[in-house]
Amino acid sequence: MGRFSGFGLGNHTATRLGLLYHCARLAAVLTSPAMEVYVRSGRQLRRSKRLTLSIRVHVFGQDLFRESFNEFTHVLCVSAHGGALALAAKVEKGHRILVANKSTGEERECRIVHVGSPKDGKWTVGFEFVEPVGNFWKINFPACIPRQAAYARR
Repeated sequence: MGRFSGFGLGNHTATRLGLLYHCARLAAVLTSPAMEVYVRSGRQLRRSKRLTLSIRVHVFGQDLFRESFNEFTHVLCVSAHGGALALAAKVEKGHRILVANKSTGEERECRIVHVGSPKDGKWTVGFEFVEPVGNFWKINFPACIPRQAAYARR
């Protein structure tokens, strides 16, 4: 017996109402604030493509103990909006650093957006530029196509 079968409705109508009821319940759960955090905590769409490159940089900032550091290192990957680098200094998400591109001499203020696990005495640190940058890495990045548009073309 379905949820709506006791209301004197035909079996087919009761089944359709039952499906509509469950779809409405599922929609309510998926749009609830608690579920929104879960759904959005997955992979975010990227603003630009990432390229795996090794570019020498000089990084300035303050570590967790508010000690100033300056470190010569290299980026592991880059994008039009930032990159990831290997850093010996322990920093945390939200900290600001100054990254200088050794090839061009350009400097940009950056915000730490991710700190990974240590590997070989260095932390993998994801950063984004605080202000939009024209072409800090001197690379023409391919356009990033949103996933929905990519699936629609198939």
